Amino acid sequence: MDFYSSFVQYYDLIFPFRKKTFDFLKSFLSKPTDFILDLGCGTGKLTGAFAKAGYNSHGFDLDEEMIKFASEHFPEATLYNKNILQVSEIKQKFELVYSTGNVVSYLAEPELKLLAKSLFEQITSEGHWIFQTVNWAKFNKNYNVVFPPIQFEKEKLTFHREYTSTPHQSFVKFFTKLSSGNDVIFSGQSELFPLLPGNAERIFEDAGFKLELVAGDFDGNPYGEKSGAAIYVFKKPAG
Repeated sequence: MDFYSSFVQYYDLIFPFRKKTFDFLKSFLSKPTDFILDLGCGTGKLTGAFAKAGYNSHGFDLDEEMIKFASEHFPEATLYNKNILQVSEIKQKFELVYSTGNVVSYLAEPELKLLAKSLFEQITSEGHWIFQTVNWAKFNKNYNVVFPPIQFEKEKLTFHREYTSTPHQSFVKFFTKLSSGNDVIFSGQSELFPLLPGNAERIFEDAGFKLELVAGDFDGNPYGEKSGAAIYVFKKPAG
């Protein structure tokens, strides 16, 4: 995901802090001294918000520029320039581990299984693992999609996104571009692995977690076929 370094200064414009996301995640914490971990923290806005609220807030991101930006703006948080698959390197147990913004879709199933096993060891008894993905099911396995451009009139910028299926491959190509008029500020390409309903439950329940709920948004509305997102809430059983 090296291309994220190219637009660190635009990241919070495109993906702004959303209080609903913060409140949803916070509702699974019992006390302000809880240890929490953000996998794929980006510029650190959520990680930093939890740290400022008094939580022992930690964040992982693979992109060095993102972590540098987050460290400068949120010194209260503990931040690591690491792949989320390196979570077992942190000798700390967490009451909550979360991942927003489709980060988990960057992992193929064998990697997800490794992550699930590591997280089960890193999360406290009765702690939670919560992650958000695109609702891959709504595409009905037709992943050739050009999304409507997102316009930022004040900044005179346009953000473009596109998915392209790859025949006989398990991944989807994800293209992104930020432009100002006819000038391209940055563009990038990466691979995403659609995580369909049922597969997420199987992977994480096989690791020992119990599925608590699946929401369709951070308002907590139930997941449905037409939902824009799938937000999975898993709990580590007591004992």
